[in-house]
Amino acid sequence: MKLFERVKQVASKVAGSQKSLGETLGLSGRTFEGYLTESRQDNLWPLLPQILAAYPQIRRDWLYFGEGEMLADAGSDVSVPPLRTALPPMKAALAREGEPGKGDMETLRDENNSLKDKLIKALEENTRLHERIHRLSLQAEAGQWGFKKKGSGQAATPGAAVPGVPSSGTRG
Repeated sequence: MKLFERVKQVASKVAGSQKSLGETLGLSGRTFEGYLTESRQDNLWPLLPQILAAYPQIRRDWLYFGEGEMLADAGSDVSVPPLRTALPPMKAALAREGEPGKGDMETLRDENNSLKDKLIKALEENTRLHERIHRLSLQAEAGQWGFKKKGSGQAATPGAAVPGVPSSGTRG
């Protein structure tokens, strides 16, 4: 199943409609609908972290690679690790002497902002890495690395350099 088909499934089965998912992503209906085609699906890659953030029940491996089931099992752990590690201190602060004091609220607000910043950075890094994977896969498909394409009859060039991969002579 291609990426645009997986996103269409998210729209219909999780978000309720393509319009709803497009609005969640901050896109007009026409723009988002245009992305849901094979020829324009490359525009969806930068949106995947937003989809996962909005719908955490969707499995990352399924959305990015079409592997496994679309939705995580009810018993599986799909929460974001930084949030999971932040919850116990927040709960403890709230449990202390009933209502949290002004200092507790400021601490929780600061911690929340810090976690948001970390999550945004992680999502940006995730997007950057997936864009790189996509560019490299396009280069591989175009035969820019000297690999043999299935059915092409051309042999791979021994020792051909692969961008981003050190040659055997430079490994320590």
